[in-house]
Amino acid sequence: MEPAAAPPRKKVSRLAIVVPLVSLATGVACFVLFILPFIGSLTQPTFTYPGSTTVTIEKPGDWAVYERTGTSTQNGPVTTTQNRSTALRPADVTVTGPGGQSVSTVSVFTNETLSPGDGVYTAAVQFHADRAGQYTVEVSGDRSGRAIVARKLSDQFGDVVWWLVGMLGSGLVFVIGIIALIVSAVRTSRANRPTLPPYPPGPPMGPGPGPYPPGPYPPGPYPPGR
Repeated sequence: MEPAAAPPRKKVSRLAIVVPLVSLATGVACFVLFILPFIGSLTQPTFTYPGSTTVTIEKPGDWAVYERTGTSTQNGPVTTTQNRSTALRPADVTVTGPGGQSVSTVSVFTNETLSPGDGVYTAAVQFHADRAGQYTVEVSGDRSGRAIVARKLSDQFGDVVWWLVGMLGSGLVFVIGIIALIVSAVRTSRANRPTLPPYPPGPPMGPGPGPYPPGPYPPGPYPPGR
């Protein structure tokens, strides 16, 4: 008689493997798209004022002149920052749009800073670019220093907030997928565990040892002592 064929081994659900991988890839993509605009602000060139610079604006939005206000120094794991308040005012900044028109400037009332390298740049004056093109920003005044013209961080956040939502959602799906993968792996391991055959029955129990032979015995009476 041929032995019965072993049942096929169960495998971990493919869906339990695919879901964490897809959610991880989606989360990484959302993270990259979320930080790209901010990296662009950090890579904007600096210029010395009194002086001017020209920036190419690809879409309407709020831009700011970030004035260098401090220095960041790192000593091992400790970072020390020395910073001061801004000194530039709207009257010190002149912005000319693509058609040669003058663009109004206003003070920045929110605290926004950029930290390229060891410098700390704080938003001092802002302007609104209502169309794409090249804008010339001239900074004058009695004081000299360095500045960066970059899109306002708060304005950029409104464009990338959905990437942040996608990143958080992907992270949640990734955690749920990992839990489902662990549960599926445990269940699969239990299902593939070999089943031991039942123990065979033991031999029948015989008469135990004693001074008397096994019965049956004739009916009494018996002599004393038996």
